[in-house]
Amino acid sequence: MRARLAKRLAAAAGLWALGCGGAKAPLPSAQVPPGPHPNILFIVVDDLSTTLPIYGHPEVKAPGIEELARRGTVFERAYCQYPICNPSRTSFLSGRRPESTGVFVNRTRPDVRLAPALFLPNELHRLGYYTLRAGKIFHGSGAESLGQWDRNAPITFAVPPPGEKIDPASRQSRGDHEEGDEEGLGLLTKIRIVPDAEAEPLRDRRISQHTVRELKKVARQGGRFFFALGFARPHLPFEAPARFFALYPPESIQLAEQPPAGAPPVPAAALKGRAFVPAMSEAAQRKAKAAYYASLSFMDGELLPLWQALDQLDLWKSTIVVLTSDHGFQLGEHGLWGKLSLYEETLRVPLIIVAPGLPGGQRSVQPVELVDLYPTLFELAGLPPPPGLEGRSLAPLLRNPQAPWEFPAVSVMRGSSARKDLALSIATERYRYTEWGGPEEAELYDLRADPLELKNLAADPALGAEKQRLSRQVAAARERFERAQ
Repeated sequence: MRARLAKRLAAAAGLWALGCGGAKAPLPSAQVPPGPHPNILFIVVDDLSTTLPIYGHPEVKAPGIEELARRGTVFERAYCQYPICNPSRTSFLSGRRPESTGVFVNRTRPDVRLAPALFLPNELHRLGYYTLRAGKIFHGSGAESLGQWDRNAPITFAVPPPGEKIDPASRQSRGDHEEGDEEGLGLLTKIRIVPDAEAEPLRDRRISQHTVRELKKVARQGGRFFFALGFARPHLPFEAPARFFALYPPESIQLAEQPPAGAPPVPAAALKGRAFVPAMSEAAQRKAKAAYYASLSFMDGELLPLWQALDQLDLWKSTIVVLTSDHGFQLGEHGLWGKLSLYEETLRVPLIIVAPGLPGGQRSVQPVELVDLYPTLFELAGLPPPPGLEGRSLAPLLRNPQAPWEFPAVSVMRGSSARKDLALSIATERYRYTEWGGPEEAELYDLRADPLELKNLAADPALGAEKQRLSRQVAAARERFERAQ
């Protein structure tokens, strides 16, 4: 692998195409600066919300994530750019916002506008990194071929239990997806408790075991690697060994707090996802939340062998570790389940970054974005960033979590307003402001006083000036979208 690395560094030039909308312009020659370039372990957990002890959640147990947090920086307010898998992943893997990628639904290929060379693993491969993948990184089995991987282990689905045939690629034909139910919320009540003795075939267990084996191989071979891991749970359907369900008796689970009677109304578009939520009693809601927590804790347990391997192989001192999610997940808040909403539960995601030479146990409270990860990794790795990235490096906040940071986090979603354009939501240091087509269909929340977003202040005259200021920011973001079309 050392010879391959040297060859790539010497020849890192226009090997891939750079372009949007099918353009195929050659990349400029890459001048890789001398010096150490750390390994990168990039972990994406599907549908992982901030219901975690590192964010103050009182019920969930996640010692693996807590251990990583002790080693690095926890971002209290990290946000995805689109609250569903494919648009979000395409955004942070390309370093471009959904308005630029043109990807707004799961069925659109990530390369609808972008040449594959733009994606993070491919650019790192071009710069000499040995690239590995295990599990889901891009969205969809066909899309994974866009990544240039030296080692590629899909580990896509769990082995079905004895006597049961599961074809995840055709879930819609099994009635799990109603027409228009892109999230498959019909799976909310289809919970699988796996006997502890039968946990070995589960996908996240196999991803963890495979990763430990591969880390040992690359440590022996030397050279720099980029290893992307995609853990499946807590994505639907909820599934975990029985011992993790035992941690969360459904009768002990707290239901989500709802807006009080008489609370100011919100635009109808904000709650359209309720149409696909199956009828659920309070008991069923508690059972579903407990199953989400159990699935989360199972996944978390599979992180611990990775940390142990990094210890044993002495890789912490030479490896950047990132753990995040593609988006969050609502568990009954506002009467919503799943994603595809513009509330904190779906837009806010966990984000922990560990980097050699930077202190652990830090916390940053500034609003940041997943689109920032691409430039962050390049700065931390001492690599020249490619042109066209739309995020900002988080390295200043990693060095000093109190550093000035004046940038809001912007998220978008296809709205249902008459204008047929994007709904946009902005999170600032204090407020969340969302427009569903225009300022007449808006939500405004004071996140300091109302972190659960239970009182819409968009019609409060006392905040009229603040609403106008935020609306101007939304208008500027909308202009960027319209220019990109």
